[in-house]
Amino acid sequence: MNTFNQATLQQKLSEIRLGLHATGIEDTHSIQIEKNVAHVSIQFPTLNNQQLFKGKLGKEVSTHEGYLAMQLCALNVLYQLKNNVGLSNIDGIHHMEVFYQADTDWDEAPLIAAGVTDVLQKVVGEKADYTCSLMTMTSLPDNFSVGLACSFTLINNSKKAAISNGFMVTL
Repeated sequence: MNTFNQATLQQKLSEIRLGLHATGIEDTHSIQIEKNVAHVSIQFPTLNNQQLFKGKLGKEVSTHEGYLAMQLCALNVLYQLKNNVGLSNIDGIHHMEVFYQADTDWDEAPLIAAGVTDVLQKVVGEKADYTCSLMTMTSLPDNFSVGLACSFTLINNSKKAAISNGFMVTL
């Protein structure tokens, strides 16, 4: 049973803003910096080391659950940003890649993608135009229904960072 809901979202957003709690697994390999863009590798709907929202959309996972799963992925993206770059160093959203696996008759990808924008815009705001790719997959790791990779524009010269083997090292 999926235990993620709107109240959990509001709590996690508050915790991210206050820096009190981790929603995801801290991983410095999840972020790569190129010039003034931070790329966050694919994040899945996990909460407190629990994998949630598994299966195909339209079959084992409803569209509403897919929306919630995408919100959780967005929170995990923000967690990676908060711990590796700092949310105050984000100028805006650059690009989002929404990955999902779905039943052959399911065609509501924009509805689940709205879960991402609803979360990111609450934290990052609408500071920049962005693009979004919706990609259906035959399968995702561990049978997750959705995944999210994002890139964000950074404020120029806001934080010193070096690249080591393609990964960001904060100085």
